[in-house]
Amino acid sequence: MADYSRIQGILMGQIQKVAAARQVQGLAYGIECVRRSMVDYRETGVPKVYPLTAAAAGDVDVEVTGGSRLFGVLLDNSAGGPFWLQLFNTNTPTLGTTVPIQTISIPGVGARFVAFATPEDAFTAALTWAVTTTAAGLTQTGNTTVSVALVYTK
Repeated sequence: MADYSRIQGILMGQIQKVAAARQVQGLAYGIECVRRSMVDYRETGVPKVYPLTAAAAGDVDVEVTGGSRLFGVLLDNSAGGPFWLQLFNTNTPTLGTTVPIQTISIPGVGARFVAFATPEDAFTAALTWAVTTTAAGLTQTGNTTVSVALVYTK
């Protein structure tokens, strides 16, 4: 099974980077949910944390080769407007055209830890994310008030 215990401290460090006012929104519980999912699914891959990173003006490549399983996502938004996280199975998505594997809402002026009860293992080609201003992904954002961290295995 995956040695999840070695990255729990890393995840807590990522949560500490979220503003104190938003740290109380149940974020630490997401760490336990991810651990349980890895145990339940007897994950053997190496657990990794893509660090809390501000949204860019385009897509962000996490892994450019396949075989990634996503277990959780930490989202932090210090801006007022809603945004959406688009997750892609390609390292060259065209926002608004390429169909995302998953679309997750990012709360306005809030933080959220999304833990998948069943790991998302559709990332056979790559694991890439982008933050958009519409759920359909038609408008990308370079809004650095939105940050994303991923927990996955390779």
